[in-house]
Amino acid sequence: ISSYQAFARRKRDGHIPPGCRFQVALPTPLAPIAAFVAPEDQAGVEPLYEERMVHELAGIFDHIPHDQLAIQWDTNFEFAMLDGVMPTWFDDPRAGIVERLVRLGRSVPAGVQLGYHFCHGHESHHRDRPYRAQPLVDMANALSLSLGRSLDWVHLPVQCHAVDLPFFETLAKLRLRPETRLYLGLLDPSDGELGARA
Repeated sequence: ISSYQAFARRKRDGHIPPGCRFQVALPTPLAPIAAFVAPEDQAGVEPLYEERMVHELAGIFDHIPHDQLAIQWDTNFEFAMLDGVMPTWFDDPRAGIVERLVRLGRSVPAGVQLGYHFCHGHESHHRDRPYRAQPLVDMANALSLSLGRSLDWVHLPVQCHAVDLPFFETLAKLRLRPETRLYLGLLDPSDGELGARA
C-alpha cells in the first residue's frame, strides 16, 4: 500500500505513463505450502494459508483504486507437479491445480486487471526437466474458459537455447479470449548479454 502511494505520486508528476497500473505479483499459496510445510501437514495448512492471503488481498483492494491495480499470480511449483517431479497432497494434479488457480483468479474483483505468470523455475529440479508447451497451453485454456471474468494476460516461459519448433507449434493450440495478451518469456538468467540479444 505504501509502494502504491509512491507510484501514484510519480504517476501524478508525469514520471509514469498515464495508462500504467500498479502491479502486485504474488506466489500462489501452493508454492510456499509445497516448499516449506511438512508433507503430512500440507492439506491442513493450505486452506488456512489461502484464506489469510485472500484476506490480505482484500486490504489491498480496499486501499488501491481498482482502475489503477493489476494482480499477477505467479506459478512455478504447479508445473513441476504437472510434470511429475514434485508430489501433490491432492489426488488429481491437473484438476486440483486448475481449481486453485481459478479460485484465486475469482478472488480478484472486476476492474482490477488479472494475469498469470507461468514459470518453469531455475532451481536444479526445474532445469533438469524439459520445457513442455502442452501443460502451459492446458492451464491457459482452462483459465480462459473457467474464470468467469477477464483474463488480461498470460506469461509463458520459452526455452531459447535451441529453437524448438514443436514447442511453438503446440502454442497454436492456445484458445485465449480476445482481451488476453500473451507474453513469451524469452530470456534466461544464464543467457548473459549475448544470449539475451540473440
